[in-house]
Amino acid sequence: MIHALLFLWIASAFFIIREKEIVRLIIYLAVFSLITSLCFLLFSAPDVAIAEAVISTFSTIIFIVAFEKYRSRIGRSIITKKTPRFIKHLICVFFCAFLFVLFVRFIPDNDANSYLKDQYISMFSHDIGGENAVTAIYLGYRVYDTLF
Repeated sequence: MIHALLFLWIASAFFIIREKEIVRLIIYLAVFSLITSLCFLLFSAPDVAIAEAVISTFSTIIFIVAFEKYRSRIGRSIITKKTPRFIKHLICVFFCAFLFVLFVRFIPDNDANSYLKDQYISMFSHDIGGENAVTAIYLGYRVYDTLF
């Protein structure tokens, strides 16, 4: 499952690099962020996945509205600098190969370390003062990671 997701991640990065239309580029960035949040979810980080999904959704909407307003005011599409075609292809291939090697190299193959989980569970009532472990962990420890 994770290999297929990583392949889609690299494919979406390839589409991002190749796209010339700014609105479609923003959509591809949103898809890239969706795949990123799914990877976070598969690697047992649901709070980071939710933060990624929410931030990506709002930023996509804001970017599309801002660019459409800009285009309607100037009355033309945004002009991009022309680059030779073979250089664009070469950059895409190197970037995709780099991402593929990076992601495959760092796929975890062993069980996750449970040191922090054990620390949170044993110290939540002393540190936070709550009775519910899940609420104390999210509001006392993880909210700073998610928001900041």
